[in-house]
Amino acid sequence: MNIRRSVQRFCIFDGRVLRIGVDKSGVADSLTQIEVFPNPSTNGVINLQPVNGRSVNIQLLNFKGELIIKDKIDKLSSYFLNKGFYILLSKNENKILNVTKIVIL
Repeated sequence: MNIRRSVQRFCIFDGRVLRIGVDKSGVADSLTQIEVFPNPSTNGVINLQPVNGRSVNIQLLNFKGELIIKDKIDKLSSYFLNKGFYILLSKNENKILNVTKIVIL
């Protein structure tokens, strides 16, 4: 039996309340359009991979709300980040599909 544990948190972004999902196993759930691994990362490298081969627009924000990365990915992509906490928004057109907290130790 494969048991996954996730922690649900919420934040306010652009005047809206958004769900922040942190998946302890690194496996994308049904709401997530992008897989994030490893999370947390100890070497600063984070890998993002769209689910089902669909392209996804992403925005990565630091916890100050500053835009760090804005990209459209359709395959496995790797990014180097400094230590800290980040918010990853995955979007389809103008609709936010999911919000994920990323931790770099």
